[in-house]
Amino acid sequence: MRSLVLAALCISLALGQSTGVIAIYTPTGEGCSVMFYAETFNLTIGGTTYDFNSLNATSTCSVGEKGQTYLQLKLDDKLGDDYTDATLFFSFSKTNTGYWNSQEVMFNYTAANDSEINAVASFQEVSLISEWFSFACSIRTAVSLSDDVSLLLDYYQIQAYNIQNTTFSDSFQCVAILSKGAWMGIFSTLFLIVMLFFSIMMLVNIQTPDRFETSKSKCLIIPHEH
Repeated sequence: MRSLVLAALCISLALGQSTGVIAIYTPTGEGCSVMFYAETFNLTIGGTTYDFNSLNATSTCSVGEKGQTYLQLKLDDKLGDDYTDATLFFSFSKTNTGYWNSQEVMFNYTAANDSEINAVASFQEVSLISEWFSFACSIRTAVSLSDDVSLLLDYYQIQAYNIQNTTFSDSFQCVAILSKGAWMGIFSTLFLIVMLFFSIMMLVNIQTPDRFETSKSKCLIIPHEH
């Protein structure tokens, strides 16, 4: 299966649309490697929305005390004096049976009054997929970290383990192959086909009389059981 990155680029080129700034984050660290791509990656803070991909964040990865893998996107002072030392974190974990999932997204920065702000939200879009697969999603995902901080992701792909040759592995899609409406249509059609089949069978099995009364014949007596 082709990666979502190539698919998004090909579709955009085919439609003649501009994809804007596209960034693929491929940080490596001691005992970890992560790949992250998002065609739409917006950070809203204090009522202002930034295109994260255009901020040229420095990406690194690390392993936590409990074995979690962290993707760190450092912005430092690129958001202005009101949001210095800004860093965005994504955390992932892996089970002993070879599956991984996403856990949290965190945004840390130092405010203008020198107070350290830590905004945290659950980010469980990736729910237990094989460590040999990446996760791709074409559904717009909004994450609210606090009243002032939120993220918006669209057409994104993540892989937190077993990255080979700096390329995404086959992807597990967040969108099902068949939607709920498609399943409803399939089951409704099957139900109607079954009803039509039984109706035809009942019509075929109707038995008509093979003898008829005439003015010269005796009356037909149809025996019946009481």
